[in-house]
Amino acid sequence: MGFESKALNGNIFIPSNTFYFMVDDNKNYDYVDRAKDERSLFEKITNYIPGYRGYAKQEKIRSTDKMLRESIAGILRECHGNTAEAFELMVNHNEDIVSIDKINLKLDSLIQKVAHAESGYSAFFDPLKVGGGALERMVEFDSSILDIAKTIMTKTSDIKSAAQKNEANPIIEMELLNLIDELDLTFSQRKNYMFELPK
Repeated sequence: MGFESKALNGNIFIPSNTFYFMVDDNKNYDYVDRAKDERSLFEKITNYIPGYRGYAKQEKIRSTDKMLRESIAGILRECHGNTAEAFELMVNHNEDIVSIDKINLKLDSLIQKVAHAESGYSAFFDPLKVGGGALERMVEFDSSILDIAKTIMTKTSDIKSAAQKNEANPIIEMELLNLIDELDLTFSQRKNYMFELPK
């Protein structure tokens, strides 16, 4: 089955399932390849967030944002459960708890930030006006955030397993602190991008 593009206001719309991606008509894109790449990102995200539909319709922006934030917050709560259990085990084993305590505090703060992020988006965030890959960039942010969150989940599981064996693992603890900071930064960049899309 071929791809049928649509032109509107100088932009090219490339279909992917039930939504359209927008790119600038005056740039030398390979439209079919770009549509395939974007669809691949969507498939990757929907493996973790069923019902995710992106930002192709203005009325879906808030619901998509809420869906993503709730999913990330859920992953982080599970991560916090792992590290909270590790903290208790390490206390019982008289191990150094400075790093794990810092991890718990950072996770708790990030959960609150993600779950309760304020609403309100740039009026420019309109599928009929946005060009230059802006919508695709939002999907890329979401995919990156999910990737980092999944890695944090793996690391917190490793820390819990180490604690259950009474084995300290300062390297993983440091990696986890860095990952939490990275997720915090990426989420902030995503929020700023939504508020300050370039015109």
